[in-house]
Amino acid sequence: MSLFKERERSAKKIISLQNIIHSLEAKLKETSEKECNCGDFEKEILSLKELLESQKAEIKKLKSESTRLKNKLTKLEQSEEG
Repeated sequence: MSLFKERERSAKKIISLQNIIHSLEAKLKETSEKECNCGDFEKEILSLKELLESQKAEIKKLKSESTRLKNKLTKLEQSEEG
């Protein structure tokens, strides 16, 4: 009788382990599919970073131009006063 119970416990453990394996395989499949979608997001993020850098460069140019024009205006005002 004890061999029967031991086989029954072993069978339950095997079934439990098989269920765990199946659930892990399902999670792995989901993760793999999500990673594929993440690639699209990574490309979009890189694109946005490039756009941000170009915008920063444009802002830097505009600030430089603004400073140059302010200095020019100040010189003109000083020359009119003097």
